[in-house]
Amino acid sequence: MFEFKVIEGKEKKGALEQLKEKRYYEKYKERCKEIYIIGVEFDKEERNIAYFEWERV
Repeated sequence: MFEFKVIEGKEKKGALEQLKEKRYYEKYKERCKEIYIIGVEFDKEERNIAYFEWERV
């Protein structure tokens, strides 16, 4: 699952944390062997990826 966010500057805003808080992956747990959540944050000014992280749940 992916969560994309547009941020101001290089400050990390928590795309991955939002996926964890909202628990969007829960409905797929019984159907999937492995689930990966991926948070990607884009810098508004540079129009490029500022930060990303992933985790297996």
